[in-house]
Amino acid sequence: MKMNKTAIAMAVAASMGSAISMIDTASAALLADGNYQIVINNTPYTSPSGPYVFGSDGAWNSGFTFGCQPGTKGCASQSMYDNNVAVNGKGGAATDGVAGRINISVVGGVISGGNLFQVDTIKNTAGGNFEQYTASGTAAGMIGAIDNAGNMTFTPNNRLGTVGSFPSLVDERWNVDNFNGGTQVGTVFTPNDPNGNTAWNTFTTGAATNSAGTTNGTLIAACGTNYCGTLVSSGQVGADWGGFFGAAVNERWNVTITFVSPLETVVPVPAAVWLFGSGLLGLAGIARRKKKA
Repeated sequence: MKMNKTAIAMAVAASMGSAISMIDTASAALLADGNYQIVINNTPYTSPSGPYVFGSDGAWNSGFTFGCQPGTKGCASQSMYDNNVAVNGKGGAATDGVAGRINISVVGGVISGGNLFQVDTIKNTAGGNFEQYTASGTAAGMIGAIDNAGNMTFTPNNRLGTVGSFPSLVDERWNVDNFNGGTQVGTVFTPNDPNGNTAWNTFTTGAATNSAGTTNGTLIAACGTNYCGTLVSSGQVGADWGGFFGAAVNERWNVTITFVSPLETVVPVPAAVWLFGSGLLGLAGIARRKKKA
């Protein structure tokens, strides 16, 4: 008995269809499928206490601010740099030479959170030293996307925060933008229901705008063996943070994205075994027995 080559070819194609689709999808993204680490670079400084160096556009290389734009001289723009300062019992990361590290996974241009979210304390903000972190020390739930042109979005869901001058504000969702506007009647301002908008603020390589203005990121692009760019995020502090409610918040991360490891490959075992293992050999055996008969 001769085996039907057409049938075998169709079965092979069917079994590999999902793998082919994944390859086609992945090719549309700047970052190949794999595990990566986002490194938040320091604001350059000449000593641990400054003076800090502005970028060519007047903005901090990496920065954070309540109430104004990063890089606004004389305002509450804050630098980001390596330190191990703890705030209200939170933070205090080991010295590692950078302002933060976040692990991500990329599949077909879709980003998901990994097992690390660590950003060093941002000192001397409008509310004192500020620390951000995730619940239980994990980055689960973080999502985003990147295309072949280097356009990237990244939403650090589940970020919590605490600020030194307000020790009661611990483990609060400071970056959930549920300020959501309101109505003004005379001198009385009535905010909208804070549950009306519970979206976590998103980072982008494009433009981010809030009541303090607009800040711009830069596309992710290859730099040596890594990838570099600037992610920005803007919003209003939500109701969870009491006295900060409605304040503009701006973040600017100058990042380097480094490949860490390939993803685990999942092989369609049933199809592979049938075609190339016992199934194929079994058909050959049946053919031999029929021929002998």
